[in-house]
Amino acid sequence: KWRFGGKPREMFLGSTESIELNDKLYVTVSVNEGNSVWSFRSISLDKRLSGRITHKEWLERYQDGLIPAIGPKDIIDAKITFDIYTPPKGKGQPQIRNLKVINISNIQRNNGLQYELDT
Repeated sequence: KWRFGGKPREMFLGSTESIELNDKLYVTVSVNEGNSVWSFRSISLDKRLSGRITHKEWLERYQDGLIPAIGPKDIIDAKITFDIYTPPKGKGQPQIRNLKVINISNIQRNNGLQYELDT
């Protein structure tokens, strides 16, 4: 026989806090069809994040080609929401969950020219 020795009441004592903030994001993986998960790198949080864009009108315009593709050095100005789950003390690190990009106000295009090599 096997017996569970943990204390279930203590296992799930972590806390969750909902956050909404304006952030600047690099897009590391974009989605050109449907509303699948995008990958971002947050400048203010200095973390890689994954989540959905819930700003439907912007997403439709982007996927229809009305907004030029986002390049690797471009930054989007966005309002995001997410939950921070903090486990009980000694039970792990805080985690960001349920990221949603609820509004995209601007795309800062990096149109800088690459350096040319002298030949």
